[in-house]
Amino acid sequence: IARVTVTRTTPHPGCAFYRPNGEKAADVAVSVLANPAAAQAEAIRLTGPTANPVDSVGDGGTVAITGDGATLAASSGAALVVVRINQRVSLEAIELAKLVVATL
Repeated sequence: IARVTVTRTTPHPGCAFYRPNGEKAADVAVSVLANPAAAQAEAIRLTGPTANPVDSVGDGGTVAITGDGATLAASSGAALVVVRINQRVSLEAIELAKLVVATL
């Protein structure tokens, strides 16, 4: 990773990681919804009905592999963590999401 940018959002900042060639490698965003049920529903909506479940991050969520990479959305209480990576494997997305959830 050659560069990291931080997005000053409230109550939690977001960030993006870039490769030396300028390509975005990963993007992390955290938002807070009205309640835990809303956060969980949004996690499922973001990745679609065919996404795979992820039980090892926060209160759970889903991950979808796309042509552009992988998107993971998981809830932790009312917080929604969304990780997008440019690789078509979910391991890195899961590890990033675990680190983010641990700081909430």
